[in-house]
Amino acid sequence: MSKKTSANDITVDTAESTTTYSEQLTEPSTESIQKTKNNIMEKVTPLIQELDMQVVGVRLSQMELFKEIERLSAELQLCIDVPDMPEVNEGVQRLQNLRKRLQIINKTLIKVQERLNRVASINNIQ
Repeated sequence: MSKKTSANDITVDTAESTTTYSEQLTEPSTESIQKTKNNIMEKVTPLIQELDMQVVGVRLSQMELFKEIERLSAELQLCIDVPDMPEVNEGVQRLQNLRKRLQIINKTLIKVQERLNRVASINNIQ
């Protein structure tokens, strides 16, 4: 059990002994602040790098998907022009909608990567 005996002392009673600890109420030194910053950066930097790599991987996958959608759209456009082909206008429209959504996702991923790069550059400055 612990109890306060004065403004800066804490007394801890256990079954075997009683110990009093004096609290140190001092400002942290610049060295301890720098060590804390460095420790935080050591933990955060690998996470930022991992996220950045994942964003790059997703962007590459999105680009491949975008190219494939473009290819399929071009093929389906050719099919629309043929008079005896079954109705594929709906499929073409769906692909065009997917392409638009994919472009929006790519723009969002670019923004995320830019933010990650800014955070990483701030880390490098400090």
